[in-house]
This record gives sequence, C-alpha cells and structure tokens, in this order.
Amino acid sequence: MLAEPNGAALTVLLRQLPTADRYVRDGSWQQAPSRMNTGLAGKRVGIVSLVRIGKGIVRGLEPFGVTLAYTGSAPQQVPYEFFATTMALAGFADILIVSCRSGEATRNLIGASANGFLINAVRGSMVDDATLIAALESHTIRGASCLITSAACWPARRH
Repeated sequence: MLAEPNGAALTVLLRQLPTADRYVRDGSWQQAPSRMNTGLAGKRVGIVSLVRIGKGIVRGLEPFGVTLAYTGSAPQQVPYEFFATTMALAGFADILIVSCRSGEATRNLIGASANGFLINAVRGSMVDDATLIAALESHTIRGASCLITSAACWPARRH
C-alpha cells in the first residue's frame, strides 16, 4: 500500500534525514547544534482527495496529533474539515499531500500553492514540476517528496 512509503517519505522530509546523516558523518555536530527538529505534532495536514490512499495516509497520521483537512469532489462523513478547492486547502496546510487520481482534470493541479511541505503520494502529473523546482530553488516551499516526476524538468545538479 502506498500509505506506508509516503509516511516514511514525510518523516525523511520533515526531519531532513539525509542532511542529519551528513551532519553526523562529517563531524559538523562538534561545531554547531542541529537545526533538524521539524516534527508532525501540531501540524496542519491537507489531503488532496480523501479516497483509498488518502484514507490510509490519514490513519497513519492521526496518532501524531495533526489537524487534518481534505478536498475532493464532495464532502464526506469524516471528522476533518472540507475545503472546496485545492488552493484553499494549500493555504491552510503546513503539509499538503496529493493522493488524487491522475488525468487531464488533475494535470498540474498543484503549482505554487503549497507553502510548507509537499508530498506527491501517487504516480501522475498532478504536480507542475517546473513550478515546483522554482519554488524549491527560491525557498517558497520548505521541501517536497514526489513519487514520480518528469525527469526532463529537473536540473542536472543535485541539491
């Protein structure tokens, strides 16, 4: 199920585990304290499409004390706030998780609207890669994890 690897991706992203690993391995911990302390508790998490994958992700997040909200084609009988648009949900969320189906209706659905962390939990073209790259490079968003992206859009260098 895709909910589990996306939970792991979220932890890696928030805790900056690759950076933390380098911090320890290269001895930086001896010179300066770590600044890698972003956790889930108290965060507002928005789920784009509360269907099978989105519901699985929500079940995994509930124990962490997050405030959950969602968007979709219609409100559901769930205890989370419903937002009528993805843009409104993105404005609310510290973490935006995309779990909707791929198709023409959702192509490039997510552009520069995320303002915290973005997780693209499914395969597809919902995230506008070029806009995401610009947002990451300008630090408009804090970080992103995408299951699949368009390799042609990403610069050759690694960050």
